Amino acid sequence: MATLRRARSRSSVTLILVLVAFLAVLLTASPTSAQVSTGGIRGVVRDQQGSLLPGVTVQAAGPSLIGNGPTSATNPQGVYQFESLPVGLYTLTFSLQGFKTAHYPDARVEVGRAIEHDVVLAVGSVSEAVTVAGERSVVDAAHAGSSTVFNRQLIENVPTPRFSYFDTITFAPGVKTDQSPNVAVFNIFGSSADQNSYQYHGVDISAPSFGSPWDFPNFDIMQEVEVRSIGAPAEYFGFQGGVVNIITRSGSNHWKGIASYFVVDGSLVGNNTPSEEFPFKIDYRRDFTAQWGGPVRKDRLWVNGILQVNRIRESDVGVDPALAPAVRRVRPFVKANAALPSGDLVEILFNDNSFSSPNAASRTAPPETILVEHGHNPVIVGRWLRQVGSAGLFELKGGGIYIRDRLDPYSGDLVTPGRFDFADGTSRDNAGYTWRERENKSSVDATIVRSVPQFLGGAHTFKAGVQTSFATAITNDAYLQNVFYYDFDGPFLLERHEPSGAGGRMRVFGGFVQDDWSASGHVTLNLGVRVDRTTADIPAIAQFNYTSLEPTGATFPGVSDLIGFTNVSPRIGVAARLDPSARTIAKASYGRYYGKLNTNMFSAVSPGNTSFDGYEFNPVTGQYDLPSYSVASGQDMSVDADLKNQYTDQFSIGLERQILPDFGVDVTFVYKRERDVIRQQDVGGSYVEVPFVDEFAGRAQTLTLLALDPASHSHFLLTNRPDLRQSYHAVVFQSYKRWSEGWQLHGSYVWQRARGFASGELGVNAHDFSTFGNGKNFGRDPNDLTNAYGPLPTDSTHGVKLAATYQAPYGLQFAVRYSVESGRPYGRVINALDLPQGVRAVLAEPRGAYRLPAVNDLQVRVNKDVDVGGGRRLRLSFDVFNLFNSDTALTVRNNSSEAGADFGQTLSVLAPRRAMLGVRFEF
Repeated sequence: MATLRRARSRSSVTLILVLVAFLAVLLTASPTSAQVSTGGIRGVVRDQQGSLLPGVTVQAAGPSLIGNGPTSATNPQGVYQFESLPVGLYTLTFSLQGFKTAHYPDARVEVGRAIEHDVVLAVGSVSEAVTVAGERSVVDAAHAGSSTVFNRQLIENVPTPRFSYFDTITFAPGVKTDQSPNVAVFNIFGSSADQNSYQYHGVDISAPSFGSPWDFPNFDIMQEVEVRSIGAPAEYFGFQGGVVNIITRSGSNHWKGIASYFVVDGSLVGNNTPSEEFPFKIDYRRDFTAQWGGPVRKDRLWVNGILQVNRIRESDVGVDPALAPAVRRVRPFVKANAALPSGDLVEILFNDNSFSSPNAASRTAPPETILVEHGHNPVIVGRWLRQVGSAGLFELKGGGIYIRDRLDPYSGDLVTPGRFDFADGTSRDNAGYTWRERENKSSVDATIVRSVPQFLGGAHTFKAGVQTSFATAITNDAYLQNVFYYDFDGPFLLERHEPSGAGGRMRVFGGFVQDDWSASGHVTLNLGVRVDRTTADIPAIAQFNYTSLEPTGATFPGVSDLIGFTNVSPRIGVAARLDPSARTIAKASYGRYYGKLNTNMFSAVSPGNTSFDGYEFNPVTGQYDLPSYSVASGQDMSVDADLKNQYTDQFSIGLERQILPDFGVDVTFVYKRERDVIRQQDVGGSYVEVPFVDEFAGRAQTLTLLALDPASHSHFLLTNRPDLRQSYHAVVFQSYKRWSEGWQLHGSYVWQRARGFASGELGVNAHDFSTFGNGKNFGRDPNDLTNAYGPLPTDSTHGVKLAATYQAPYGLQFAVRYSVESGRPYGRVINALDLPQGVRAVLAEPRGAYRLPAVNDLQVRVNKDVDVGGGRRLRLSFDVFNLFNSDTALTVRNNSSEAGADFGQTLSVLAPRRAMLGVRFEF
């Protein structure tokens, strides 16, 4: 197998070397740039008779540009284009001898999009200047894919709790989350929450361990947020769901400062569960942010610094507010932009999140049993843009995330072991373990682009790039006293586990080529392919003890040559103009998107994953001295030598239409299917069918479960499971109105049907595979598949989202955010306690047998702006969340073995009506 892997590696390296050679060829090209951190403007220039005008000089100028604005010229077809512009507003100036100079103001550049702006020049002297009242287009006629972009005007003005940018992501169509504050996992168009890419300026900063974001950035650093999930071109990789890309705020040629303070206290919070002894309670939420930025040297060096400090103390339903833990966070951000004398453009940013953040306590996890997380996770991103001669543009960007994190019992007790009672599903006594995480992820991307006005019967924009990333994640954990207790209306089971050390390393090297081919004046073809080589191994890891998590002196060995993938991903799209003005665009796309490998998927085979040994309680001796099971962890697990990467095939077809200036709509049908699903499977154990009588609500049924033959021994293999599958269908309608004429809007409706295999847990990550180890890892035991195929846990059929603002007289501004989601499905779970392989949670009734209630959430904001002179402005704001004071259940007790008569009891609800007061001073 090692020989086969070396052969595959040589083949992939050959392909990537071809891509590198193609990059060198492109250096002779005319400039454009990658669009994962910038955007583009393009269009056609004609005279008043409709004739194309070549040779028109086009200048772009705007406050987002540092240094001299770029200049372009129309080609023989009258086409001009800018593809490397920072997001923001621009004025385009068109000049040609014999024609009046035309100024086109308020042309907006959005991340990842190429907006059409066609212009007509009038005959006259070039010294005569006119302002062109154009259509201010919002449609992208060059790309078959689509994305959702939230610009600064929307982010800054709609109601938001200001926890982090995650609250912004949830309002993109097709995005599902658990609707709890500051949740950092998202299901995007049906794919697992661990299969998204989270980026700053196109640099991936997802946690290498489980694939979701670890960085909770300062809310005010965002200039724009893009959520791309349909028809992503070949430069995007490492996801099956979507790409979330943050464009951060820069300085400018003028010094500006902002100071803001937002507060929620108990007097501003309603009660939507009056029958509860302990309803949801906010003691306080306080948020202070200061920002200062401007030119160190005008048009040469800009800096921008932002500091956010927040304090939160609140408790969920069923939790005594007197015991509520407090959260403390400090989030610094600094960014510098420079225009060098050579004409190169450089930017670098640093962001960090230093925090002490207890896990949320609940009815089943009281405060004394939760963990508190301490740590920080700096992010560094840099970008360098160089004009090569007069014909080429080269972009180099890189950076990463560097995580240092620790979880300890909130109680501070590092001696008392934790307990869990299967009878009622409640944790007791103390948290179960201590935990330490160290993760590093760095990447470097290089991209070159070439525009060819005439080739093979059309105009082409060729783009190519190479991308590489290096990631390591190391986890050390330990049970307190090296044991954990399970009860069942009394002593039941003890699990012994020595301190462990697990982790993994990953290397990804890939490249892509992309051609956006304007085959005619009406059709653009997006043709791309990328090749990626991914390898993984396990490094040597030190052991830490449970009381201090300091090294014990022991070191666990590593494992080399563990995983190797070579993936080829075709991407094809077509965008066709259906009218001469490019107001209506038909689009279709196909793409293959390979999954992102996370270290938690394979780290359980680490030799440092110490064994889990179970001992049943002996009522005769009063001791836990009856051996029940033993899982040797790394020794009982392995990775399939022929493991392939999982992938998603995505198809889309849609229509995009501009209705009014700055106002567009689109409708898209999306179909996805996921194959070669990676899960674990017991390939060593032999199982026999046993009847299991399930009694519930006066009814009885007999389930056929599978018991491990005690004469056999389980061996868990990480492999591709042909018996598991997943599909997703959706119709997406989206409307968007940029800020103009005093109002803006973003709205969407999604009908979806998501089917696949998942556990009986509720929540957005119930069908993720981010951990390959002990516990309730789906697929590990054949009983996991009982009733497991059906609507996925986030399959709410209908979803409506709306965000809008309106500028009223007297400095007043009104804003709303409204979301409606039909109820999510869930099934009834039971605990099979007497199986030889240990306790298994099994779906006695499939998902869809029960549904949560629909969520209906209205949020409103009123702002009052006061001009205090000298360019200074004071803003007073009043936000109200959950205006209807809905008591919608978000999670319920769905394990009837633990809940008994309390099956269906609410565990968490939509947070009640609450208000937030804010003051913001701009100077």
